[in-house]
Amino acid sequence: MYNRKEIDCLTFASPSGGITGEILVKVLSYLDEAGIFPRAQGGHTPCLIVDGHQSRLDPCFVEYINGKGHKWNMCIGVPYATSLWQVGDGEELNGNLKNFFIEKNVN
Repeated sequence: MYNRKEIDCLTFASPSGGITGEILVKVLSYLDEAGIFPRAQGGHTPCLIVDGHQSRLDPCFVEYINGKGHKWNMCIGVPYATSLWQVGDGEELNGNLKNFFIEKNVN
């Protein structure tokens, strides 16, 4: 639940096992169509923080986030260095956060 709206769990797979520009567009378009982030004229634009991998510069993704009516601000982190800036990925927590969620969902 966010902003009193239920958000579906989305699942995607790609041949490479990574995130593609098409997957990113599907996720953001779902959030936009569901009205998760209100978009009043002159209001705030949602912000997305991503790592600097190639799919984040895929033309279909860049076109989507710059499209009229569903613009997104995007901050690009250093590619191949997410361990330096990724939330919840501190050395002292290495793997604990993921293990916690796996345990909670398995039991």
